Amino acid sequence: MPQLNLLFAEPPAPETPQWEQLDPRQKQTIVEKLSRLLVKAIQPEKPKEPPTHE
Repeated sequence: MPQLNLLFAEPPAPETPQWEQLDPRQKQTIVEKLSRLLVKAIQPEKPKEPPTHE
């Protein structure tokens, strides 16, 4: 799979990182959501059951 490059109109500012601008509650929310996404991404897909015809 080829790696895609992101082209920015302007390079990101080397100022305070976005993470450091967040309060602890915002950081906690982000960590929780990312954790859920990671768990979902690494769990194997459940096979879909074929439809039953009665």
